[in-house]
Amino acid sequence: MHYGNLVFGATLDSLFFAKKNGYPLVYISPKHPPFYQEQKIEMWEGAYFLLSLSGKILFTDKIKRFKYMSTGSYSVLTERKTYDITCDNLFIFDEGVTSLPQPCSDNELVRVYDYMNIRGTLSEECSLISGAGYNIYILNSTRSRRPDVKDLCLVREINKKQLSDESNSELFSRFFVEQETEAHFGRPLRIEVEKRVVENIGLPTYPKIKGIKFVKDEISLDWTSEDEYIRKLIGGLIA
Repeated sequence: MHYGNLVFGATLDSLFFAKKNGYPLVYISPKHPPFYQEQKIEMWEGAYFLLSLSGKILFTDKIKRFKYMSTGSYSVLTERKTYDITCDNLFIFDEGVTSLPQPCSDNELVRVYDYMNIRGTLSEECSLISGAGYNIYILNSTRSRRPDVKDLCLVREINKKQLSDESNSELFSRFFVEQETEAHFGRPLRIEVEKRVVENIGLPTYPKIKGIKFVKDEISLDWTSEDEYIRKLIGGLIA
């Protein structure tokens, strides 16, 4: 199978880039916008729906590995078989392409999500506590339907090398959240660590590779397209 242009990654920018140009897209794992960016999540879902409906998402969500073989040549491993594909231009928006040359430098920043449970109830109305370099989101808990049962998530962007520092451990993050929430609500909260999720921000820097473009620029998030069928779909949805 040969494609003139192919997009790799299911990020907000990659979906809108593929939709705008009418390019086919492949991905291994979808990367939704953060949970607190509700409008962008809706835009991600809308762009994915349009590409899926127009047949632009290849192999749907069945890809297990996307491997660089040589200039313009790639091996795609799905649940059932392996496909050899070629393309003139591959636009990479996300990590996941294997066997690329070693990057010149790594992406240094990571976004850390520390999810925690609030034991007991919280009747005060508050959805966000923010400060220099951090945000604490107060969330409706999935553990109960009661509106006063809450959980929270501490979100920070830090250097990847700092992850191993004790001051950035999950335990210290819990201490920090206990301190900030007590200062905000005027009383201590009982908090338990649930899980930590670490997400790379951006792409590593690679040497120039013929036929591959690593896209780091933000893409215009508008609902236009150069693809006639996608334009008809957009028109039908708006109507």
